[in-house]
Amino acid sequence: MTNIAETESKHTITLRSRGGSGRGAMWQWEIHAAGKSLPVQKGVVAGTEKHAHDTAKAALAALERRAAAK
Repeated sequence: MTNIAETESKHTITLRSRGGSGRGAMWQWEIHAAGKSLPVQKGVVAGTEKHAHDTAKAALAALERRAAAK
């Protein structure tokens, strides 16, 4: 499991390997709000760890844009 704290955000991205290796690896990502145990958003993506992290960061940016628009 890889925890990646986003310093500019109040959220934490968590990555977990779900099998496979290299480009065929399956990764589960979750976005957690500060102080919350349940994820506010999650997903699964195939590819490298970097690809999974980039996908989670894009989801986090979209989540923050939606929150700012309210």
